[in-house]
Amino acid sequence: MPFALIPDGYSLKKVTKLQLKALSDKRRHDNVMKLLENPTTLPTLATLIGGALVAKAVDDTLETLVDQGINIVDQTKDAVKANVVNKPLPISVFFPVSAALDVTQRAGLFTKEQEQQIRDALPFI
Repeated sequence: MPFALIPDGYSLKKVTKLQLKALSDKRRHDNVMKLLENPTTLPTLATLIGGALVAKAVDDTLETLVDQGINIVDQTKDAVKANVVNKPLPISVFFPVSAALDVTQRAGLFTKEQEQQIRDALPFI
């Protein structure tokens, strides 16, 4: 029989396989509930999903413009694909701020030097 740490006073007891499975299921449920109760879960997921949607929208818009016959330089198309669509977003403790800086730099709103200056000015990133 396997041993398990039972939450009732946190004692180590022999348990049956069925009891061990029930205990594992309870711990998994508790872990999921803690994740859902965490106040940073929603902003992090929103940023991840939002970043993916922005990258997809940029890619779709670029393809639509090309399909409509608007002449876009190949170098621009390659730069957009390489810098917005194909790169994963960075993940850090302060993910929303870090991701926003990275996306704006990839979109061409900041240079790498300007992005680095902002990151240096914000010590928590």
